[in-house]
Amino acid sequence: MPEPRDQSQNVPSPDNQFSMPTAFDPHPVEAKWYAIWQEAGYFQPRAPREGETPFVIAIPPPNVTGVLHLGHALQHSIHDCLLRYHRMKGEPTLCVPGTDHASIGTQVKVEQHLFATEGKTRHDLGREEFLRRSWEWKDKYGRTIIEQMKSLGCSYDWSRERFTMDGGYSRAVLTVFKEWFDKGLIYRGLRLVNWSPGAHSTVSDLEIEFRDVQSHLWHFKYPVKDSDRFIIVATTRPETMLGDTGVAVHPDDERYRDLIGQSVILPLMNREIPIVADHFVDKEFGTGAVKVTPAHDPNDYEIGQRHGLPMISVIGFDAKMTEAAGAYAGLSREEARLSVVRDLQAQNLVEKIEPYSHSVGHCSRTGVVIEPLLSEQWFVAMKDLARPVADAIRMNRVHYHPARAAETSLVWLDNIRDWCISRQLWWGHRIPIYYGPHGEIKCSLEPITEPGWTQDEDVLDTWFSSALWPFAVLGWPDNLEREWYPTSVLITGRDILNLWVSRMILTSLHFVDDIPFYDVLVHPTVQDVFGLRMSKSLGTGIDPMALIETYGADATRFGLLQLAGGAQDVRFVDQAEAALGEEAVRRWVKEQNGKPLPLTWDGKPTERYPQMQSARNFANKIWNASRFVLSNVPEEIWNKPNGAQWPDWDSLDIVGQWIWTSLGTTTVQVELLLDSYKFGEAATELYKFIWGDFCDWFIEWAKLKFREGETQYVELAVCVLEGAMRLLHPFMPFLSEEIWQKLPKTANAPTSLSIAGWLTQDARVSARNYMNDPSTADFLYIQDIIRTIRSLRAEAKLAHSQKPVIVMFMLDEQKEGRFGLWEEETFHIHPKLKQNLLQFVNLADLQVMPIDAPRPQNALSASLPGVEIYLPLEGLIDVPRETARLQKELDERSADLQRVEAKLSNPQFTDKAPSAVVAKEEAKRAEITAAMEKLRERLAALN
Repeated sequence: MPEPRDQSQNVPSPDNQFSMPTAFDPHPVEAKWYAIWQEAGYFQPRAPREGETPFVIAIPPPNVTGVLHLGHALQHSIHDCLLRYHRMKGEPTLCVPGTDHASIGTQVKVEQHLFATEGKTRHDLGREEFLRRSWEWKDKYGRTIIEQMKSLGCSYDWSRERFTMDGGYSRAVLTVFKEWFDKGLIYRGLRLVNWSPGAHSTVSDLEIEFRDVQSHLWHFKYPVKDSDRFIIVATTRPETMLGDTGVAVHPDDERYRDLIGQSVILPLMNREIPIVADHFVDKEFGTGAVKVTPAHDPNDYEIGQRHGLPMISVIGFDAKMTEAAGAYAGLSREEARLSVVRDLQAQNLVEKIEPYSHSVGHCSRTGVVIEPLLSEQWFVAMKDLARPVADAIRMNRVHYHPARAAETSLVWLDNIRDWCISRQLWWGHRIPIYYGPHGEIKCSLEPITEPGWTQDEDVLDTWFSSALWPFAVLGWPDNLEREWYPTSVLITGRDILNLWVSRMILTSLHFVDDIPFYDVLVHPTVQDVFGLRMSKSLGTGIDPMALIETYGADATRFGLLQLAGGAQDVRFVDQAEAALGEEAVRRWVKEQNGKPLPLTWDGKPTERYPQMQSARNFANKIWNASRFVLSNVPEEIWNKPNGAQWPDWDSLDIVGQWIWTSLGTTTVQVELLLDSYKFGEAATELYKFIWGDFCDWFIEWAKLKFREGETQYVELAVCVLEGAMRLLHPFMPFLSEEIWQKLPKTANAPTSLSIAGWLTQDARVSARNYMNDPSTADFLYIQDIIRTIRSLRAEAKLAHSQKPVIVMFMLDEQKEGRFGLWEEETFHIHPKLKQNLLQFVNLADLQVMPIDAPRPQNALSASLPGVEIYLPLEGLIDVPRETARLQKELDERSADLQRVEAKLSNPQFTDKAPSAVVAKEEAKRAEITAAMEKLRERLAALN
């Protein structure tokens, strides 16, 4: 931890105290403070002391050529909120950042750029030159997302930044490969894989994007051998029928039971294929019979394995039909589909064709339809490796939040398949397998340069290298920094629970003999206003950098953290999209070639995103409240050697005691919520305390004290504001730092709020119970009285300039003992309390009467426990005129009610109208009835 610096440069003097602008401009504040934090080394941790448990995060490494999207922004807001919270609590706090080389994503970008600028392919350049160009690309564009994280305020230890192809990391990857290869856990075999014809490589499940496609369901007639019968099969891919090696039916399907074990003649290919019984077949879908193409469908592959069916590849790696497709060889998949359907129609073997919408897997990198293909690839045998992972999860060695995410992982682990780890790419970790001149195969960590030896052309799946992330970034295999391991929490989305999270646990248990993290926090998936996953290709993605530019980093963080509650899907509301409707938005995006709606819509950017607008308003409210407090700090407090100090508890009035206690309780609540990863609830508690308790109640009350020159109250306000900024810092680091630096502090105070301590035990007044403390109960009761009086004023439609008299009747004989608000043995309010109440709600007088005193006539009234409150209207309003107005409004409402009642009593409406329409009318009836009752009460009060 850096040594404290001289604080004089940061402490404002009374002369410059009024220089704060009236509105908070986040951009100069953000640029200033992040540079100071980073230069001072505040994000670098101190070494853990004996017995200390550090707080450690190794961030999920984003793609090196990626940019921040809204999911990233939410994830990193959570990261930094936790880091700043634990750092302020005095814990050794480390965050290791880094990026992933992203084999397929980066290579596709480089290849696209190469072809667009030079008209060349990677093969034109050769492997060595292409890799040189890829490193240049990485160096040029690889910093984008890192700089964007910094713009968000992420307090990561950038001195430890890692890259999944740096020297040490590459050594870790090759070490893992060799150990597993030597143990026989890595092998080469022929299996069905996800093939991307666009990328010319196998791809992981995460690189497959399923898109709804409007297509057809073709029903074909397969002749039963030596019979005049047909089996009708339905398919969405007619071209694959050329590779059929069987037809499957459910063993309990009476329609086909007598055909099981017989054969059909495959149309067009004139090949005899068996009819097999398999429980996978859904009797209720289609005709209950399915064509089996083991070489081109993962489910068919499993059926084929169970029944020993041959595998015929009729589609090649170039997405064209192979020689095995006979007369259709050389055609593209689409051309073959048309030809097959046409030829089957000519033979009268097409039963019917139906419109059909279904999901089709596309390569997320190239947009080309994925083709399941048989291919010889490198695999990891996963069954034995996965068992300890499932055991660790079941024994709660790793805690999942929410707990249901653990079940998702367990289902995958219990049904795991071997992992295809080879990719037909050049950018990445090249597989360390070498082939000798006489058929030898050798795995080596060092290049084999002997003549006749060649290295395997493929590279490893990106997820293979990222599976080592938590311990590889901390020095493994050379020297694992055990003081920082295991890490504390992994924060991720649910889509990579298996591809990444489970595999990290697997590798850590195997190579480090420990779990990689104690907690797995699955953050929500951010959807658009229509409940669909945000997608750049669909134009529904929102650029977080545009939000930061418009609202500021603090507001962006706070708005996103408010969404991080218990739900796993949250909608980010865009009012422009909501107003236009889904179809119009999709049409606009299509016409604009995928460009989303512009951030500025009808010249009103802040009205598009209410979540962000609310957070920005919150930041501005904090700024102006701080500006007010600081403008009232007298010189004697600025000149105090120890800065502002908490006043003596007993010397404070009930409002001072209440706000002090409220700060302490809010601190405890925020701690509990952050420790439970309930960021949305924690943000809500902060919002309620700062905007509600501090700004709307305490500051307004304090204004009266400030005018009276009560220095002690100013000092209390400064202390509460200082404590509030400590609480706010994990959520809004820039704003809280800027305000905290302006507060009067001791000469030896920490140089930055980012390394200042969390609120102390004394400041939290943890010994005092919030709800039971008399001062709290007193002021909560005063708040209820004030709200009630304001409500009566609003009901009477009084102008602000009108100052009514309020009459209160005490119903509790033990009034002074119960509430502590009144002078003993009288019905008069304490003079100071009465003065404050008069100003707070703009009253001419406030009278307290005994319970048996007569009630005012022509008055509005309301009740609270122990008190009746009356607002006499005489002299404030024209009673006859107001009576006439209310009666007219009551008559109009009565007519409305009659119309609704007539509609609801009509069976033609209630029986035929949609239930939602009927429910709407019933709600309208209830609303009108309640309004009429209120109007009758108002009329009764005037008479």
